This record gives sequence, C-alpha cells and structure tokens, in this order.
Amino acid sequence: MSSLIVSARLEKSKVVREKSHTLHLQVNLEGKKIEGKRKPLSLGVAIDLSSSMQGRKVEDAKAGLEKLVDHLTEQDTLTIVAFSTVVWTVLEPTRMSQDQKDRIKAEIRGMHTHSSTNLSGATVATYDQVRKAAEKRLKESVSRALLFTDGQPTAGDASMEGLVKIAKARPEDTNLIAFGYGEDYNAELMTHMAKAGGGDAYHIKTPDEFGPTLGRVLGGLLTCVAQNVKVTLKMKPDVKILEVLNDFDVDANDKKTEATITVDDVYSEEKRRVLCEIELPAMDNSSRPFKYGTATVEYQDLLSNEKHAEEISLEVEYVKEADADKESDKEVAEQIAILKAAKAQEEAMKLAQQGNFTAAQSVIRGAAMALQDVGTVFSCSLADDLKDNVQSFLQADKYAAGGAHYLHANKASYRSGRGQTLGASKAMSTPSMKAMGASFDKHQAGAAPNVLPQAGTDPHAVGLGGGMPQIGGVPQPNGPFGGPPVIVPGVNPFVQPGTGWAGTGKPTAAPVPPKPKHLSKKRTRR
Repeated sequence: MSSLIVSARLEKSKVVREKSHTLHLQVNLEGKKIEGKRKPLSLGVAIDLSSSMQGRKVEDAKAGLEKLVDHLTEQDTLTIVAFSTVVWTVLEPTRMSQDQKDRIKAEIRGMHTHSSTNLSGATVATYDQVRKAAEKRLKESVSRALLFTDGQPTAGDASMEGLVKIAKARPEDTNLIAFGYGEDYNAELMTHMAKAGGGDAYHIKTPDEFGPTLGRVLGGLLTCVAQNVKVTLKMKPDVKILEVLNDFDVDANDKKTEATITVDDVYSEEKRRVLCEIELPAMDNSSRPFKYGTATVEYQDLLSNEKHAEEISLEVEYVKEADADKESDKEVAEQIAILKAAKAQEEAMKLAQQGNFTAAQSVIRGAAMALQDVGTVFSCSLADDLKDNVQSFLQADKYAAGGAHYLHANKASYRSGRGQTLGASKAMSTPSMKAMGASFDKHQAGAAPNVLPQAGTDPHAVGLGGGMPQIGGVPQPNGPFGGPPVIVPGVNPFVQPGTGWAGTGKPTAAPVPPKPKHLSKKRTRR
C-alpha cells in the first residue's frame, strides 16, 4: 500500500469543441496518515554563534535545540556544528540515548557567541557530518541538514553563487532546511540556498518564534511519508505545457510536451499541489473523454521503504457549448488564487522598495479579496493572513524592521504550499506540525535551567565535542593562548558560575586569542 494518494484535476473538465483552450492542470499529492512506527531521523544542525546572536537570540535558540534533543529517541541520530568566524563540531553523529541527551544538552547550554559568520564553512561541515552518519547507518532514516543564522555571511565564501553551489552539493537523500533569524539576515540568500538544497527557508521574526518554528518543522519530519518525489507530465504532441506555476525545480523538453517537477517530500496528512498552465487543441468531434496525457509520480515510500511509481491518465471531454463547464473547478481555482497572491506579495515588495506603500497595500487587499471570493476554508484563512499579517508590514517603519523578510518568506510559503512564516503556518501546517509547534511553545518559558555538567566530567567524550576545544563555549583553534590545542581530562571547558573559564577562577569572559597564522584552511574557512 502506497504512502501517497495521487490525483489530478483540470480547471474545466468539459470544454467547447472546435476551440483551443488554455487551462490549469493541478496534480495533487496527499500524504496518508501514519499508522504505527515512524522512520528514524538523522539530523545535522548548524547554529550561528556569531556576535550578533548574543543575548535573547542565542538563549532561545539553545532552548529550542534542547527541546529538539528531548523529542528525539534512541533510533534517531543527531550531529551539531557551531560557527562564527571558524567552524567546529559540537557533536559527532550520535544516537539519542538518554545518557547522551543529558550530555548534549549540557554542551548546548555552554555555547557562547563570538566573532563573525562563516556560513559556507558551516554548510560544508554539516553536510560532512550528515555523510558520516550515513556511512554508519541508516539508509532508512529521514535525513535533513538544518541551518540557523541571523546575519549576513562575513567569512569564508560569502558570495550568493558560491553559497548556492555549496548548498546544492547536499548528501544523497538529504534536504537543507534554512532558518533566517531577525531583521538582518539575507532572506533572498536563505531562500536560494534552501531551494538548491531541496528544502525550505523559514522566517523567525522574534526570538520567541524560534521554538514553535523548529517544533513545526520537527513535526513534519517525524511524519514524512515520501521523499525524492518527482512528478513527470507527458502530453500528446499537440498539447503544450506552457508553465509550471509553483516554485519547484522543473526540467522540461523543448517541445513543451514533457516536464519533470521535483517536489522532494510529502508529510503525513499534507497535500502538496503542482499547478501547470497547459494548452489544449481544438477538436472537431469527440464522443468520449480525450486522453491528452499522463502524470507519473515516482518517490521513495517511507512506509514500505520501497521505491514507488504511479501513473494516472489525464482526460478532458470536448462537448457542445451548451454542455461545457461555465465555472472553474473549486480546488483548482483555490490554488490559482493562492499563486496569484504570491505574485501580489512580490509586486507589493517592489512597490514598498520604491516607497509606494499605499499602492503596495492596495495590491495585497486585491489578492485578499480574490482569495475570499473563492470561498473555501483554506482560501479564506490565507485571505486573513494577508489582511492581518502581510498588510501590517507594509508601512515604512515595519517594512524596514523585518517586514521585507516576512513578505519574502510568506511569498515562498504560498508558492511551495508550506508555511515558512508564523502567519502562513497557521493555515498550512498539518495536525502533527501544529501539535509539535505548540509543544515547543508551551514549554518555552520553562526551559531547563542553564546548569552545566558536574566537575570531573568530560563533555567531549563519546562523540561529543569533536572538533575544536572550547573555553566558555568559544572555539579555541590552538588552545587559549595560541599554543597547541589542549583538553584537560576531568576539567569542564565551559564557563561555570563563580569559577571563571576552565574552572581557574579567572574572569568569566572567555578570552579571544589572536588568530594563529598556522591554522589550517580546513578549520578556518571552507
């Protein structure tokens, strides 16, 4: 039994003879509800510990990561990479036994902010750790790389082209999920990197959104039923595929008769939609439904752990004008309005950048009314999102203070069908995603206290702390004073209240050594 329900709908299933028609075709991929045991997760997490993350941002990020650890089980594998100017491995690929969880959470609590943002090195290092996990395990796992940052790349390869190329070189069966944090990160870069890595880019406007956003993503991953999903459309020679309207990767032939659309993955109880514009030829006469093409869906079925393929026929009826459909299929009309709303948000962003906020608000009001007119529960919920959330950011002060990032991520939500902002997620999240998001939010205020490992324990043992030794949570490439790297057995290298760094009684602020000249490129810049 397959994990997806595949169907197709044409904007109008009965069309007038002797006329050509430009219509919308929608292919639906609906994940079945999971019954029984889920697939294990293999997660690689890269967290930005540059100076701009200090304070509430890093504390909420650490609390969210601790909750992530709490929700994983012994069947799951986690690796953590931290980055500032340099990149270091906090946790080698490790199974989430309870004993390991306690040690990992202590390691997370000891993290401190420091220096610049080496996004390229972090992505490469996280991919490397995910590959290490794959070598040990676990082909049956759901594998993802998660990247958290609040800033612009300022170290390593900081170019858009270079970072997208790095993101695209993802490990097999692994997608990149990016989280942009606050007002200063490069929203366009995060979106391009996530798309190149086969995943999504999520916008976190304020620190208290970190936990719920991470929770919703985890809720989806825990219920992933299909991955490596591809939809291939093959049309008759006189039927043309004019455009694929979603923001998916498309590989089409020159004749416009074939196209393969990469959707990547589908969660349990999630409905992903592929919307295309096609051109049908005029027909003189047809006494039965005309088969104008096929849609084949291929994917790795995570419920049966087998590759699966399903083909469905695409048909239309040519009829007399009196018998032709006068109105569009409601479900297709809904998706058309959603994608038009995505375009409206893009247009509103251009107007806002020109300072014309009145016109930008007018564009969004029009898109909201169009969604309202469709009349479905889903379309009306998105109309409310435009009115309550998007509209509020189209003011000069709010747009400059993070509104532009919100619209960029919200537009991507509408095009992909996954809620990448707080507003869109309310309408687009599955029951499991909503429940997990609420779980992370509910306990945010009651996060575990910042208690460090007891003296005499070594947080770098048993797969922890692989990479650079740390003092006060700051990576020390060649030891605290520029000498050879040192980890003293039995001494906790993190800040401990009242004892200073490394338990010496020195000041609690971690020392920042001069950059050693002989550092290897592998550790400083990737």
